[in-house]
Amino acid sequence: MAGIRVARWIDQPDRAACEAAIEAIFFAASGTQTFASEAARAAFRERWLGRFLTNDARHVLVALDGSQSVVGYLTGSLDDPARTPRFSDIGYFAGLAPLTARYPAHLHINLDPRVRGGGIGGRLIAEFVARV
Repeated sequence: MAGIRVARWIDQPDRAACEAAIEAIFFAASGTQTFASEAARAAFRERWLGRFLTNDARHVLVALDGSQSVVGYLTGSLDDPARTPRFSDIGYFAGLAPLTARYPAHLHINLDPRVRGGGIGGRLIAEFVARV
């Protein structure tokens, strides 16, 4: 898709606004739309997004449109999720340990629905691979 630029989140001049846009896309793209409480919503955000923003900020990429608005993002970690304590709450990683030992990096991508299908996800992955 023309006019889309991929950049690191930590290099954005207004990281707080950028993070708010990432969070909006995260919740809009989530299969979970209702939460029992605000605490449950916050825990969900932390599990699938927050820990990456905190611990792997250098690997968070954003897709920016011509007006510099976030239209997608990639969060990634190079840590083996089956052996890294901060991922111990995600039970299925233990069962994947033989694979994650060989291929430890993992990532999450979400895009604004208006830009899906335009190759932006592939661009985010290519940029992630090129940077690590």
